[in-house]
Amino acid sequence: MTPLSAAEILHKHNIAYIATKKNAYTTNCPSCGSGYLSVKIDKTGVQWFCHDCQKGGGEYFEQREPPRGKRTGNGDLGPIKASYPYTDEGDKL
Repeated sequence: MTPLSAAEILHKHNIAYIATKKNAYTTNCPSCGSGYLSVKIDKTGVQWFCHDCQKGGGEYFEQREPPRGKRTGNGDLGPIKASYPYTDEGDKL
């Protein structure tokens, strides 16, 4: 399943999406028709609240799977492909 974008989440809730540099704006509330619905978009999701009818909500973005290297436990290096034994000057591993 493809994660929804902020615009898609807001459209699903009948809220107008307005792109801004600060990812925050006010628009008409779909519940009461007022022009004071505060909308905030951040890296975790979208939140909204109407100061007139006191209704609000929000939705988190779906978390994507971590990159392949993150699942192996080896950081970003990926799976171990080969290992080589080394000995010290006393011939110990």
